[in-house]
Amino acid sequence: MALRLAVILAATVASVAIAAPSHAAAPVRVPIDPSSHPATEWTCDDDAVVSGNVAGGWMVIGSRTAPDGTPLMTISMNYTMVSLDTTTGESVDGRGTMHLVIDLATGTTTESGNARSLKLPGQGVVVQQAGRFVYEPGVDDPVVAAGQYVGSEVDGAVLCAWFGHDA
Repeated sequence: MALRLAVILAATVASVAIAAPSHAAAPVRVPIDPSSHPATEWTCDDDAVVSGNVAGGWMVIGSRTAPDGTPLMTISMNYTMVSLDTTTGESVDGRGTMHLVIDLATGTTTESGNARSLKLPGQGVVVQQAGRFVYEPGVDDPVVAAGQYVGSEVDGAVLCAWFGHDA
């Protein structure tokens, strides 16, 4: 899954129009609709299918002006993710808290928080992205990365094995 979760969740923002006035706008609280975020599915070697998806949560969207006059959009998100064995119905939950500041003049996005965290019983943390990451428009990898990365994305092979399927 090459797209960052921030990009996927920020697509929900498209339904909420926020202009960046010269003063701070009142924040808007928006529920995260799981149906607007397609699940990622992996087929295990034994043909079982496991999936991962945003299960729900909320985001608060606002705008403000930086001291130099640059218009900024702010987004704070708190969400849950679920990984599911579609064969047995067994699941494991993950969580994330992310804060985004988007420079509306340049498109630069600063992401901070504990954006992804998935702990598997008996294995501990298998995915975690926590810290501060700065992304430039059109560049997938962060141009500034300070924090902890454990596994860049949820890995289907890890989930297949954890659910007891051939990876």
